[in-house]
Amino acid sequence: MTGKRGRPTAEERDARRQRVLGVISRVLVDEGYAALSFDRVASEARVAKRTLYSDFECRAGMLRAAVRHHHAYLDAPPGAADDVLAAAIAVASSLLREEAIAFQRAVISAAPNHPQMASEFHASGPRAAQLFLAERMPHETADEREDAAEALLSLLLGEYHRRRLIGIAPAPTDEEIRTRAKRAVRLALGGSAAADRRQLIDAG
Repeated sequence: MTGKRGRPTAEERDARRQRVLGVISRVLVDEGYAALSFDRVASEARVAKRTLYSDFECRAGMLRAAVRHHHAYLDAPPGAADDVLAAAIAVASSLLREEAIAFQRAVISAAPNHPQMASEFHASGPRAAQLFLAERMPHETADEREDAAEALLSLLLGEYHRRRLIGIAPAPTDEEIRTRAKRAVRLALGGSAAADRRQLIDAG
């Protein structure tokens, strides 16, 4: 005896979303932003187009969701100052891995012809990462936290990230990421009003 299928479970909805985000990322990386469409994603992810419109509303919404998928740490709750090192490791691990580098290359390639897409990517990715770090910086004012977070993000990525983007540097190991993050946090906090709190990261 069969009947109407009920609403999908939470696990089914999550699996569907992961499948959709995988298709979005793959199309963008393999064929570019111009190839990204609701028809294409619906067909390859095997979902109804109306479901995609309900979930993402527009093509920019699909991009934002895919960027967020590459920055899962952004959903972590705000922490105290002693979370700075963990936050730095999470950001570096996300932005320096192969999948994220390929995604960034695709966005950079499409940016001249799609400036709005580039702005969406920046707001959902790099800018969001900076704010994530700022929430955990031990400085007194919001401006100080933002300045320190900007410096920290630059130190985390820097020339090594540029080499990763053009394919002349290998992906870092977990230990290399941790070492890089510890050095970047120390430099970002050094010489500031928070310098006397560096012991918070040394334990890491």
